[in-house]
Amino acid sequence: MLTPLIHVPEGWAVPALDQLTAAGRAEVVRVTSLPTLTSFDLERAHLVLVPVEHAVFASMSAVAAIAAVAGVIGLGTDEGRSREIAAVEELLSGLLATGTPAEAARLTLHAGLRQGTTLLAARRASRFDARNIGDVRELALVGVALSTERDLDTLLGLILTQARRIAAADAGSIFLVVKNHDGAPTLRFKLTQNHSMPELPLTEFELPINSTSLAGHCALTLESLQIDDVYDIQPPAPYHFNREVDEQTGYRTKSMLVIPMQTHLQEVVGVVQLINRKRNTAAQLENEADLAREVIPFDVRSTQIVEALASQAGGASQR
Repeated sequence: MLTPLIHVPEGWAVPALDQLTAAGRAEVVRVTSLPTLTSFDLERAHLVLVPVEHAVFASMSAVAAIAAVAGVIGLGTDEGRSREIAAVEELLSGLLATGTPAEAARLTLHAGLRQGTTLLAARRASRFDARNIGDVRELALVGVALSTERDLDTLLGLILTQARRIAAADAGSIFLVVKNHDGAPTLRFKLTQNHSMPELPLTEFELPINSTSLAGHCALTLESLQIDDVYDIQPPAPYHFNREVDEQTGYRTKSMLVIPMQTHLQEVVGVVQLINRKRNTAAQLENEADLAREVIPFDVRSTQIVEALASQAGGASQR
């Protein structure tokens, strides 16, 4: 994947920018004017830095047009334009005032790069079905919510709720990458949601990051898994589904979508598992007849959109 491209106005010194480029995490192009929509390589993530005195901030539609394809960060301070900036603030990934400390600038730049990467994933997803247009718009709004939420438990709940809604999943769970007692990365089971069995207790446990489990394989390879029936996984697949939880709870897992949560630097920070996609999202799965009637495989459309959400979630959860 191409590294993200940051469009920086000539003459502006931006703290932390050199660190990103030196590490190979982004490429910078100096510009003398605002990029036009036709100038963007839509197969690449973009971040545009725009001085707040620029005329574009006087027009919600102009800012929205850029924000539809790139992360946008406002540069500098202009008290006379505070009202205009407030009007478009929800479309911005952040603001960098004159004299912003380097660490704060780094975090703001990372937020903008995450948004640019999310929009790239959403563009790719939208090609599969015109119905995705509404989902792509909502992804942008979800991105704003993710970028402002600081409580980890609330953030994870938002991520999983939105992923289940988009994919019409009855249940789901999130694993986070943590360090074990030896300092090695491992997956910790952190959250579960289940529409049909909402009172299921959460018991945290850890999984190794290897191909013996679905979540471990996903975290190891950074590849999504879409499985029609986890009870029917056949060789040569290296992973298997552990039926122990199903046997303890009486809940039957059938179709599953497993997606890595990555930062914009392609570092895995967790895994989202979605379980039992349903024809009717309000349906309760209480027996085998319900399962046979309601549960269907996850499709390409839902996979692509949840992957776009996971790219947002990866950066947000890392904070």
